Amino acid sequence: MRMRSGACAADLASRLGRAAGFRNVVAHAYDQLDMVRVHRAAREGPADLRAFLGILRDRLSPVAQ
Repeated sequence: MRMRSGACAADLASRLGRAAGFRNVVAHAYDQLDMVRVHRAAREGPADLRAFLGILRDRLSPVAQ
């Protein structure tokens, strides 16, 4: 899912983009896996995904609550 420019912080968008690229490396075995990268992705990735889901929730929730 692509979001319009400015929908989330540039640093979060950058991290999510790198996560997608990393997924491609793992799924398609482009390179030897760097276990330091694997560990970093496992440690940091969930927080980035939670932040992105929070943005989606806020954008999709009704204005008047």
